[in-house]
Amino acid sequence: MSYLSIKDAVRTSLFSSKWRYRQARLPNLALWGLLPPNFPWHKAWVHNKLVSNIIDQVLLLHSGPIHKFQLRELVFLDDCALDRWILHLTRSPVKDISLTNLRERDQGYNLPSCLFSCQSLINLKLIFCCLKPPPSSKGFSNLKRLGFLHVNLAQDVFENLVSSCPMLETLDLVDVRASSSDYLAGGVKLVEVLKPCIHLNYLVMETNVNNREESLTARCLLNIVPNLQELHIVTTIYLSYINHPFIDENVTGTETNFWEDGCRDCQFTKLQLVRLTRVTSTKPELDFIEFILLNSPVRERMIVGATCKDVQMELLKKLLPLRRASGRAQIIC
Repeated sequence: MSYLSIKDAVRTSLFSSKWRYRQARLPNLALWGLLPPNFPWHKAWVHNKLVSNIIDQVLLLHSGPIHKFQLRELVFLDDCALDRWILHLTRSPVKDISLTNLRERDQGYNLPSCLFSCQSLINLKLIFCCLKPPPSSKGFSNLKRLGFLHVNLAQDVFENLVSSCPMLETLDLVDVRASSSDYLAGGVKLVEVLKPCIHLNYLVMETNVNNREESLTARCLLNIVPNLQELHIVTTIYLSYINHPFIDENVTGTETNFWEDGCRDCQFTKLQLVRLTRVTSTKPELDFIEFILLNSPVRERMIVGATCKDVQMELLKKLLPLRRASGRAQIIC
């Protein structure tokens, strides 16, 4: 039952009277799909109230510790209700929190200060949220996996948060905005921020390698992850440039190699799997792919996905002649 959503867990009470209250002791709470498919979704305020009442009842009737809490609702939920649930979770030895609540980008949910005192957390994933930890926050000493998607960060939050997570192994950053753009938009201070993350072995980035500013950020990250085992790059493509992607002249050209010049001592001695998606077959992208191939002596597979079938065939022809350090390396398109 621990692997079921709360909705399916409640249904198991039909099988046996002994199971009737067993879901009230589940350590893992997966809250999604709480309302039927035929629910009138255009009535957002009704949805908000019903879902809030359901989750309130689940937490009120729950007995025992909560180790995992996953909330995935695609309609706006009230901030007061979210604050109430997070406060309840911090009073339990919760290890895993995943919070998804679809909103307008500038109206992200402001996380309560009580979350930052939860030292039992091992996995934290936040989507459409705003982070502003209190001055007394000491980070998360046991956190191993951190994921931000469509998240707004207050001044210097990224630096302080990541540097205070010494056990961090996996970092997932997609569309993250910070008041201090030095850290997430190509500033060299990013290197200093992530120095303690020697345990990082899995990295996911959404970036545009055709753009110098975004490429600088990616280059800084790749310089300081010597124990990386798996790398996933999602190439950002703006819809108006699908056929003619924006290319920054500072990351192209034959006289200089942007990646080799900035990562002279970068060796991915443990990197085994690389995934690149939404590739458009531009020269900066090919330079980046060749850079990874040349500096990954034990790499086994590189999986490359193009934007469309026509690009896929062209991309495959360009990838085959590229130099590589590993004789076992496979390129899969």
